[in-house]
Amino acid sequence: MEGERVVVTGMGAVTPIGNDVSHFWKSLLDGRSGVARMDRFDPSPFPSQVAAQVKNFDAQAFLSAKEVRETTLFSQFLMAAAAEAMAQAGLVPEQEDLQRCAVFVGTACAGMLAFDEATRTFLGQGPRRVRPHLLTETLGNMPAARLSMRYHFEGPNETLVTACASGTSAIGRGLRAIRWGEADVALCGGTDAPLVESLFAAICAMRALTTQNDPPEAAGRPFDRTRDGFVIAEGAGVLVLESLSHAKRRGAEILGEVTGFATFGDGYHLVAPAPDGRGERRAIAAALKDARRRPEEVAYVNAHATGTPEGDRVEAESIAALFGPHRVPVSSIKGATGHTIGAAGVIEAIATLLAIRDGVLPHTVHLQEPDSDLPVDLIMESPRSAKIEVAVSESFGFGGENAVLVLERFTE
Repeated sequence: MEGERVVVTGMGAVTPIGNDVSHFWKSLLDGRSGVARMDRFDPSPFPSQVAAQVKNFDAQAFLSAKEVRETTLFSQFLMAAAAEAMAQAGLVPEQEDLQRCAVFVGTACAGMLAFDEATRTFLGQGPRRVRPHLLTETLGNMPAARLSMRYHFEGPNETLVTACASGTSAIGRGLRAIRWGEADVALCGGTDAPLVESLFAAICAMRALTTQNDPPEAAGRPFDRTRDGFVIAEGAGVLVLESLSHAKRRGAEILGEVTGFATFGDGYHLVAPAPDGRGERRAIAAALKDARRRPEEVAYVNAHATGTPEGDRVEAESIAALFGPHRVPVSSIKGATGHTIGAAGVIEAIATLLAIRDGVLPHTVHLQEPDSDLPVDLIMESPRSAKIEVAVSESFGFGGENAVLVLERFTE
């Protein structure tokens, strides 16, 4: 780890189990599930009929009426999460060197929802009925662009697309930008609104989604012997990262520290992980090296585990191989939140930072019959108290994308 230390001063979240960080965290520790029968469209024709949807979301609380008309959910979720994170951080853009303030956002599905709706309009009513701002609703970089305009940030502005690792990649990019002296502040977010009928049909055809529809709230089962696929979900998360010197200079409350990041590819398959977990293992090992931490110093791993049979197995074996006899506690929050795709990495980083802050490890909701072949210490049934100084948050995605963060309690 070289250059400036990078700390977290703000967090914001919009999730299927809470539309702000406090409600999200309480719901997670209470074991609440955000999964229910899909009602965004009729799921009856599909083998999977469940999803984890954001509930009671009011975009007008964060955006003007004009902005609501001109945006779609993946931008709206991110703007709401950013507003919470900025408020907690106490950042006042007018008091900042705006050319030293960056925005990095991860997304996988971008504005597919708006594009799907526009296609139906075009086919049913003709080209004159297509909304004039369709392009700015659907381009993947629009949420990042809107954040930069909302806060007048003029530093690096990038959108990262690494499938389900996109949010983690955005945090990693923010870490590096501050370390490398490109920025003092980085808004790092992840967002997706993938509940689109055509996309849902495609993922069903891949047999990647669970078909355990009854009861719907128990459909997501990471690490469970009965797991058969993931639950698709929507949401957003944002972290405010700052250099330590900048945060101290303005007297900000420091919520945690990002000390390590690494990303490696499998070079193996478009949707399946390499069976030997080589990309995952390299990413974990390199992130620890970046943080200058030994495996035995890690007190918790927030796993990517989505509930797919092969994905969970490979990840568990990779963790076991890296941590060896040090049986680090492991859990996945996706049993509660579903898989929020491009937002997952940021939402899970928030959960990891809160676990460090409160000394409590969230359990894997609906994990009732642990797969006996998984060689890790799985947290199940209820949260576990633990003193945590160092934790790891993992994100793995289609295309063999592997991204890992090391997060720590801040100490002088």
